[in-house]
Amino acid sequence: MATPHVRAARADDLDEVVALLVDRGEPADGLDLRLLAETEGLDGTGVVEVDGAIAATATLLDEELRVGCTLVACGQVELVATHRDHEHRGHVRALMDWCHARSATRGHVVQVMIGIPYFYRRFGYHYAIPMHAYAPLSPHAVVAPADLTVRRANAHDVAAMAALQDATQSRFDVTMPHQPSCWQWLVQRDGSHQYVTVDERGLVVGTARWTDVEDGVVLVAEVASTSTAATHALLAAAAAPVSAGEVRVQDRPGVPGLAASLGERQRRDWFYVRVPDVAALLDVLSPTLETRLTASPLAGLSTELLVSLWERHVSITIADGQLGAVRRGGPHQRPVSSGGSGLPPDAVGHLVFGGGAAALEERFPDAHLGRQRELMQVLFPPQHADLLTFYLPS
Repeated sequence: MATPHVRAARADDLDEVVALLVDRGEPADGLDLRLLAETEGLDGTGVVEVDGAIAATATLLDEELRVGCTLVACGQVELVATHRDHEHRGHVRALMDWCHARSATRGHVVQVMIGIPYFYRRFGYHYAIPMHAYAPLSPHAVVAPADLTVRRANAHDVAAMAALQDATQSRFDVTMPHQPSCWQWLVQRDGSHQYVTVDERGLVVGTARWTDVEDGVVLVAEVASTSTAATHALLAAAAAPVSAGEVRVQDRPGVPGLAASLGERQRRDWFYVRVPDVAALLDVLSPTLETRLTASPLAGLSTELLVSLWERHVSITIADGQLGAVRRGGPHQRPVSSGGSGLPPDAVGHLVFGGGAAALEERFPDAHLGRQRELMQVLFPPQHADLLTFYLPS
């Protein structure tokens, strides 16, 4: 049996990789890879080659999270597919390892992704960031305003759409915007369509993405607008082709007129998060952690922050409210008696990007905040997140 070879895709692999994505996914997936290749090249696309043929593929995207005042380099794995004749042979694991190694060389300190239930837990991912829930558009809830026009977005609209999204995301603690290259893909791809609301002056006052009608359902997400009227124009346009089906809308907090237009919220899903090196992430986040401490009743504190992940630990000296370097250490089985906190590694995403320190002990039986509970809650408060991803949560 031939030995699988994991490598970066080459330009002459493109047609074969596209065919694999279309066979195992949708035609839109093939176009997505072509769009990516045109703007970013194939350096982030990995393949498993067996006997000269492509047996599996995965692609790493560059993203950026904003956490407080800190920008965090982030990776996202997408477009994962395995040939039908090569399933269950460890190819996806090999590709995830390849993507994670490539992610590290690009300076990413965290990875986020949307993925099929459970599967990516096997590669170090944990559910940590709640998504906005979908809800059905209430019948007769919206009427298209006569003075607003909804049309497909194009490349000339990108700056206006990005500004609307920036304004919407400013209300959240943790955000991930679309990268400039992603905006170019979104106005060209087939898997979802980008729309804008335009007023009588020709100004873009709203934007959203939605899918074609599939099995009687249209998904609408990433709604951002300046007014209830602009929101209603988008929702009415999305609902127009749906005669006997359902329009499911992502309930994004803070969008004018959105919540009141929706019915009962459906089950909320979560983003996967992987933190390969806790110390590296905390080091990047130090400015935000220090800002939180300065704004708290613990301002000016001098102490030692100790966080044990049981098999290893990290510590930070805090002097007069200033955080020192993050130090790595080995196993620490008695952190609470040493004045520190103990957390399982799969709680780190919740700590930093989700419910914060206060929510950990109820969620994780092996989480113990100990005597530094107040400090942990100051440094890691509950976070409200808004992530814009290439593929829509569904």
